[in-house]
Amino acid sequence: MKLTIHAQQRMNQRGIDRKMMELVMEHGKIDLDKRVLGRKDAQFMLARMQEQMKVLKKIIDKGGIVVIAENDNWITTYNRH
Repeated sequence: MKLTIHAQQRMNQRGIDRKMMELVMEHGKIDLDKRVLGRKDAQFMLARMQEQMKVLKKIIDKGGIVVIAENDNWITTYNRH
């Protein structure tokens, strides 16, 4: 998405960078013509990501895992070595 000169000026004045804006655009709630990512929603997202990081570290320790599925059924799983 392109930034207007006005948006660039406001970003600089308010200490907001492009990655922050992209995160709000991706995860923020729509409110008329705005996207809003409030403090509580950001804290919830952070807690969820921290939990996902723990799970990812376990997967890395195992060398990866494989899940075999068909339709809505998980058939089997194993460590990927």
